[in-house]
Amino acid sequence: MKKYTPYIFPLIVIVIVFFLVYRWYSLRTQRSPMPSESANGLQIEELSQDQINTVLRGSQDVNTSKLEPAVSEGKPPQGRGSIRYVIADGKVHFSVAADLPASETAYRVWVRTPNANDVTQAFMLEVGKGGYMGSASIPESKLPVEIIVTTASDKAEVVKSVILKGSIAAPQASATPSASPAMEGSN
Repeated sequence: MKKYTPYIFPLIVIVIVFFLVYRWYSLRTQRSPMPSESANGLQIEELSQDQINTVLRGSQDVNTSKLEPAVSEGKPPQGRGSIRYVIADGKVHFSVAADLPASETAYRVWVRTPNANDVTQAFMLEVGKGGYMGSASIPESKLPVEIIVTTASDKAEVVKSVILKGSIAAPQASATPSASPAMEGSN
């Protein structure tokens, strides 16, 4: 037994290291888009890290919409923020960045389509370098949508406790070129 003792500790360390590497790899690969449950058919998916970087880094294709503070009686407006989004492959990849006061309860982002009174939770904002941030993806066919930031965790309380709100508009259909009125009158 004494001749095997020096090999037992290194063997245990190697087994633990392999287990931790396997666990890390399996958790990392499980971050595939997970649709959220929704009563109104709005399917929200998480973004991959590459998609998040594309939306946050910005390019010519990234659109921006402002998050406006909600006006409530007796309370001063809290925070400010913006929505950055890219429409690609039939999906709208969007990211919310907000400068909000520290809160003991989590800030949640909800999505509401204009045709439905129902809201769907998209994600919870996480503290980052530039404030609170979060990202998700929705089908392009659901545009336009309203983005709501609140601390409410229950659907029934969302509309009553809006902190910031903004919208993502439907893309404009490209118009066919036609002659201008000035050109038509000159003939």
